[in-house]
Amino acid sequence: MQRDLVESVNKFGSKWAINAEKWKPDKEEFEFYVNQVQPDEQARIKKFRFEIDRKRALCGRLLIRHLVSLLFSIPSGEVKLGRTEKKKPILLSPQLPRDRGELFEFNISHHGEWVVLVWSHTSVVGVDVMDYSKPRGSKSVESFFDTMKSSFTDDEWLTIKAEDEEEKRLKEFYRHWSLKESYIKAIGLGLGFELRRASFFYPDAKSKLYAQVSGIVKSCPIKETHLLSVICCDLCIQVKIDGVL
Repeated sequence: MQRDLVESVNKFGSKWAINAEKWKPDKEEFEFYVNQVQPDEQARIKKFRFEIDRKRALCGRLLIRHLVSLLFSIPSGEVKLGRTEKKKPILLSPQLPRDRGELFEFNISHHGEWVVLVWSHTSVVGVDVMDYSKPRGSKSVESFFDTMKSSFTDDEWLTIKAEDEEEKRLKEFYRHWSLKESYIKAIGLGLGFELRRASFFYPDAKSKLYAQVSGIVKSCPIKETHLLSVICCDLCIQVKIDGVL
């Protein structure tokens, strides 16, 4: 697995990405790695129906545990993870000395082939990785857009539909969706946050992307079929994602 790990370090922290599709474990190897995570995580992983979903979920938990083990110089078996009431993953052990202002925030996302982990010592973070595949169950891209109408502001729809080709419009849609997902995951509100409250826009020919909510963001492609978005909140700093893959 480590050979498929890609690391990129930037101002706000770091990110790792791993291609779960390339990992081809046999049953014995998969069970070995499943046993490296907490019992509640094992149960959650085994609930997935499809193998690729089980692999992505397992890769995500292993990445987090490996990261914490490296950063805090402890065995991965001593790492304890939990979730907030809104299901955002958090670190329960080791506990950081809050009186010294130490911060460790992380977030995970997986879709398509990729599993991505980001973390920061300066701000809360959220990440979302999206596959560019066409939506299932819709007769056309436009009919799919109709079902998602309430999730975007009028200005965002103007940006999405300004593209002259259907494939470009779909990519622009996923770009905005991914940014919204990243923001919601960063602030940890889950489904209780109305998507239209976070509106993203390009002030200068898409060279930079800004949000009406606090935070300055930038997104970039992973290969040609995926989009990666990272949001760093509270400090309103620019997030650079310089060629993860």
